[in-house]
This record gives sequence, C-alpha cells and structure tokens, in this order.
Amino acid sequence: MKVFVYYNLHRKTWSIKALEGVHKGRVVAHSNYVVVSNPIGQVSLKSRERVLLTGRKNVHAGIVGELQSIGLPLEVRGQMGDIKSITYDPYKWQSFVYKDTPERSYTKGAERAFMINKHVYVEEAA
Repeated sequence: MKVFVYYNLHRKTWSIKALEGVHKGRVVAHSNYVVVSNPIGQVSLKSRERVLLTGRKNVHAGIVGELQSIGLPLEVRGQMGDIKSITYDPYKWQSFVYKDTPERSYTKGAERAFMINKHVYVEEAA
C-alpha cells in the first residue's frame, strides 16, 4: 500500500496515511518504527511558506513510499547496510537533506527508508 509517513508532533510518533485503497486519505496507524520501499521525500512548498509566515508548524512534509513494515522486525534490524540519515527543517531547507551534507538535498533514489523514533534513514540504491 502506498503511504505518506510524517512525524506527528502531538503524539511524538510517526503517523501513516494511506494514499490508496479504502482508507485513502486517512491515518491508518501510528508507530515509532516504519519501513517503506522506494521512498520519496515530499514537501509542500506552499504549506512551508505558511509555516514561515505564521511560525506555526503544520503537516507539509513526509516520506511517500510502499509500506513494508510497521514496527521493526528482527530480520530488518540486521539488514540495514549502507544507510544515510536525512532530515528536514522548514526554517532551513526547502526539501529533505542528508544530515552529513546538508547542501545535498534528498528527494528520491533510495531502496528503503527506515523511520526510527524521530530519525529517518535511507538505504541507498546499489
């Protein structure tokens, strides 16, 4: 199932919104651990502008991909190979960026994304 995953500031966990199927447009789950394949970093620039104008955060950025896992199964824990940490801050950047090189933006190109607690890691495509 294709989903939009974003960090929920009120619940302090990840919210998973369905982008297709009978629950399209609805949050279907919350979890501290989410894995999606073919992740795409998505930011609504218009909503980001609203954040900059008002100083109030809203849901305007997240990761879109195919839901692989809610919770982190043991077999995935050992398989995280060449991963990079990505982050997003509406006051600094217009898109997701690599944490170690913030001048390099991330939109897509990874095989999987792991959302673990408040962090997002992408597994680079070979």
